Amino acid sequence: MGTGENRIASILLAFCRVHTLSAGELAERLEVSERTVRNDIKQLNEDLKGCAAVEKRPGPVYPPCLRRRRLS
Repeated sequence: MGTGENRIASILLAFCRVHTLSAGELAERLEVSERTVRNDIKQLNEDLKGCAAVEKRPGPVYPPCLRRRRLS
């Protein structure tokens, strides 16, 4: 798929288009491993720390959008 930054942007776009996605579905769309998807989401959450987060729901799916956090 390309660089990590491109994948992270693609992950965000995918969440804007689809209600729920599993790591496996994201991996298939991006043609990478599930581990790579989890690492990219971890990086995304670090980048968004303090303002938003991608959270895993019970089971194998991630939410469709970012959860906003209040700024202190």
